[in-house]
Order: sequence, then structure tokens, then C-alpha cells
Amino acid sequence: MSKKIVAIGGGTIGEFVPNVGKQPYETEIMDIEIIRLSDATKPNILFIGFADPSYSEEYFSLINEIYAKRYNCKCKHLSLNILSNKSKVNDYFNWADAVYVGGGNTYTLMRILQKYGIDKKILEAYNQGKVMSGISAGGICWFSYGNSVIPTDKNKELIKLKCLELRKMIFAPHCDEINGHFENVENLLKGESLVGLSLSNACAIEIVDDKYRIIASDTSRYKITPFALKSFWYDDKYFVENVNISDSFECYDKLLTSKPTGKSATEEVKKLLRRRNIYFK
Repeated sequence: MSKKIVAIGGGTIGEFVPNVGKQPYETEIMDIEIIRLSDATKPNILFIGFADPSYSEEYFSLINEIYAKRYNCKCKHLSLNILSNKSKVNDYFNWADAVYVGGGNTYTLMRILQKYGIDKKILEAYNQGKVMSGISAGGICWFSYGNSVIPTDKNKELIKLKCLELRKMIFAPHCDEINGHFENVENLLKGESLVGLSLSNACAIEIVDDKYRIIASDTSRYKITPFALKSFWYDDKYFVENVNISDSFECYDKLLTSKPTGKSATEEVKKLLRRRNIYFK
């Protein structure tokens, strides 16, 4: 069975923001790929909203609006109140062609997945060829580690959080925002023989077996074109390089190589990072 992941770095999905209004739908290209990879004309989409439990019902309504009403898929919500019913949980995963994990707090997400054994169901579904997908925390969770915050920590200190490890890599979303995800990748990688992939909003990595590509939405909402960065330590020096957005798939192992290639970030990305005084100073 093919192993398939679509991890989205961020973007709006048509949600309503108080005092701002309805947001644009920026993840269309990613959602279409999730459907395509499922190998079903109208796939069954299983939504997991544990990264933000208090918002999960509203979040599911947005996902249902996209996948059911726009693309004629069938959607179900793996809600907290059924997690103790193992038979029902099994039925949901057997029914699903794709799993979509929503954004929020990755620490909260991982604790719930582990507490109820959903992490094992996810691994089983992944090995069966079902599409694993998600945005923000729902993108971080598929990889080795990511940044997160313990909700009860008043100082909101970033921690290195071990995730599902379906792929051996560190993943950081929203790297065009000032929120600590990209800024702390350097620390996450210290002492690890791993690379880090940082994605801006409206950008995603699509992985199918031993191939990958970076895809992005055509959006004008942000002041910078969507982008992807690869980070790693080599010979006691920290490197940040550009990863191309492309229609073509490339060898995934090359992405994992911790050796400089000279593919520097674009000038607009360098300018952004200089303003934040975290790289290309």
C-alpha cells in the first residue's frame, strides 16, 4: 500500500473571524490533492479536531462545508464523546479513505491521541494506504518533532514535542508569522540527525511513498509569496535553504540530506527573516 501524507503549513479555510469577517478559502489545492490521493471519486473524510477540543464542532462544520458541499465527499467527526467506544472508533477508521486533523495546540492533540490509543489507529490507517492530512498542528503531528506549548504553562514556553513519527523530520508551520515555530527550529534540530521543513501559510508538503513535492495556493492575502525552507546542522553550522514549489515529485530522501546544496532562500524571504533578526542577519 502507498503511504500518503499532505501536511499544510497554514491558511484560512473560509472561517469567520470576529471583527474581521469571513476569511478566504486558501487550501483548495491541498484539499483537491487529498481527495485525489484517496483513489476514490467521493472519498470518506474522517475529521479529528482534538488540537482544539472546545472548537471541534464548529471546525467540523467548516470541513464539512468544504468536503461535503463543495466536493460531494462524505464526512464524519471523531468527537471526544465516542473515544471510549472502541468498536465505534474502529468503524470510523475502517470507513475512512482519508484522515484530516485540524489545527490548534499540538500538545493537546498528541495527549488525546495517545490517551485513547488513536495514535495506533492512525498508524494502522497510514499503513493501509489511507491519506493522512491536516493543517498546522494537524501537519506537525505526522513527523518526528514539532514546537508546542503546554496549555497550562502561564509562560507559554515552547517545548520540543515528540509526535507520531510517520516521517523522520521536524515540521514547522506558519513560518511567515512571528510565533516561534520557525524561530525555534534551530533549537529543535540540535543533537538530532534530522532536517527541519518550515512552511509558510498557503503551502504544503505532499509525500507519496519515496517521493514528495511542495505545493502552494495562489493567494494575495499575504505580503510574501508562499515558501518552504529546509534547515539542518552541518559541520557545526546551521543552514537554511530554499525548497522549490513544484508540480513535479522529487526523491524524498534528497530532502532529508543534511548537506549544503547552495539553494539559498529567495531575497523576499531573506528580507522577511532579517526584519525578524533570526537569520540572514
